[in-house]
Amino acid sequence: MLDRTSDLVRRATARAKARNGRHDDEDAPRLDGRIAVVAGGTGEVGEGIVAGLLVAGARVAVPSRSGERLAELADRLEAAGVPTEKLVPLVGDLTEMPDGAHEVAAELSRLIGRPDIVVVALGGWIQSDALADLEIDMWDAVIDQSLRAHQLAAAAFVPLMRGRPGAMYVQINGAAARYPVPGAGAVSVAAAGELMAAQVMAAEEAGNGIQVEALVLGPVRTRSRDDAASWMVAARSLGDLIALRAARRAAKADEIARAAEAAGLTAEPPVQTRRNDADDDLVDDDVPEPPVRLHPDALAPGGPATVLELLTVADLAAARTANPGAVRGARGGSLGWVLWGLQTAALSKQVRRGEPPTSG
Repeated sequence: MLDRTSDLVRRATARAKARNGRHDDEDAPRLDGRIAVVAGGTGEVGEGIVAGLLVAGARVAVPSRSGERLAELADRLEAAGVPTEKLVPLVGDLTEMPDGAHEVAAELSRLIGRPDIVVVALGGWIQSDALADLEIDMWDAVIDQSLRAHQLAAAAFVPLMRGRPGAMYVQINGAAARYPVPGAGAVSVAAAGELMAAQVMAAEEAGNGIQVEALVLGPVRTRSRDDAASWMVAARSLGDLIALRAARRAAKADEIARAAEAAGLTAEPPVQTRRNDADDDLVDDDVPEPPVRLHPDALAPGGPATVLELLTVADLAAARTANPGAVRGARGGSLGWVLWGLQTAALSKQVRRGEPPTSG
């Protein structure tokens, strides 16, 4: 069985890794004029997402508690040849109570306008004791850093996205959201909660024109993972995928808006206060922006949450073509999830032996 699985992995990887993060020119996504926010953008997965959105032409805001990490992010992007002219760093704490997330969202909106795309890549992986043996302080810390952080981000940014043509909210999650991982009980429970939150949000916000998408990831190839296997999805590939899907939704929204305008269904847009490039003062530029509430027929509706499992590079092709609202599991289960099971089984054995996990 394992020999057959290894053969499947080799063949699937050979077919897919040439496509990992690359598209034909005619399919290259463009997000010019769109505003994106990446919460967690200074992280290793978040960095790849920021890069993909910048290359696609979006203006990308990245909030972080650390100005140093923001500067390092810009340096790494420039070194990788990613254009950073549209990168908007902002020092701010999304988790600071009582109003940290709302203050960050309000400042970003003041600087560059309301977001069209929000990507939330918060939380991390923590290997710990068995669930029944877990100290409550550790439980609280995991929930605080993941599920609570996601809720704070949603509460701050989603209201700003309502009525934005082609709006897309993307949640970055882990495979523990759908598959039990021994020794990672708190992470698994938090991830499952985040996934359900995405599905509930999709049901609640569809009428406001927001499409919610959840990417359920296995191990990701990042800048510090020198030993990463070739079958792992690269962080930059995730950014390219999100940019592609957001660009397609934006194009559809523009098509609907043009048809609605021709039918006389749109309202007069309000005057938006924008930053004048000539100086740092806020001025009234009389630049129109889509109104907060468009006529229902002028707004591209959202739908059920799109849930895309991405464990290997073989899963990228299906994710690129999945319709909004689709639920796509990892390729064949017997391929992707055997690999995931082997990895997590090794981790849980280390935990039972009292050894620190060495696999990421």
